[in-house]
Amino acid sequence: MVGVVVNNMAGRGRAFKRYNGELRPLLLERVADFVEIIEEGIGRMQKRLWQLIEKGLKFLVVVGGDGTLNRVVEVVRGTEVNIIPFPAGTGNDFAKSLGKEGIRAERIIECLEGKCDRIMVDIGYVKADSEKHIFINGLGIGFDGEVLKCLRKIPFLKGDPLYFSAVILSLFKRKSRRFRVITDDGSREKELVVFDIGNGKYLGGGFNLFPNSNFTDRRLSYVGIKNDRLHRVVKVLIDVLKGHLYNNPLIEVGEFESIKLEFEEKVAYHTDGDLREDSQFFEIGILEERLGVLI
Repeated sequence: MVGVVVNNMAGRGRAFKRYNGELRPLLLERVADFVEIIEEGIGRMQKRLWQLIEKGLKFLVVVGGDGTLNRVVEVVRGTEVNIIPFPAGTGNDFAKSLGKEGIRAERIIECLEGKCDRIMVDIGYVKADSEKHIFINGLGIGFDGEVLKCLRKIPFLKGDPLYFSAVILSLFKRKSRRFRVITDDGSREKELVVFDIGNGKYLGGGFNLFPNSNFTDRRLSYVGIKNDRLHRVVKVLIDVLKGHLYNNPLIEVGEFESIKLEFEEKVAYHTDGDLREDSQFFEIGILEERLGVLI
């Protein structure tokens, strides 16, 4: 059985338009049996998805962005369902990390016909205060969370221009965050503006924050950026956008399997572009379960 989840709000309506204009006509022509889930409500979508899994769902096309994928993975992880992303959201960083940002509708059909490769993608998790969330692409703490709050206040833009505009506006209100990093090797204090964690290569609507990251290596990457004068921080972000992270005293990079963070105060954060409740304590790692993705 083939399922199709369409977030008709993703990309400010872009996902719904792309699905109806590009993908749905091909599905009607070449796929004998598919079930659509076109929902605005997360809870209803997840409930209907469970029902399809119980009926033998094998392939699931996800039309939307990173947030849509995240909510789908919450349900399908640990099952035999294979995900086929059709990126049509605001950021689409998961697809960029896979090298599939501009994937054609025709390619989706080819995947359903068995002409695609299958990879098993790691799934990250974060326990933040009393909440627990997963992420398949990335987690942003502090500055990234503030960017998403700003993004909601920009009414007319879409896609990458929307993200970049929110980043520029947030830079003027940037704030260093003091926190403690706890690992098996001990603890250390840090003070950073940006602290981002990646399973994929891209985060924040196209920033190549983790050029060496790998979806299947059972490790997560991180990037930290120190505060400085505005023009220097802007230059750092431009370098980061190009994937130039090394030999810069304002940038710190590394990898880990699990980590704990303790901030001096509650900070904003997001998982795969979904803004969460501000938190102070974070435990981050990788689930045993993996996700089957067709590319």
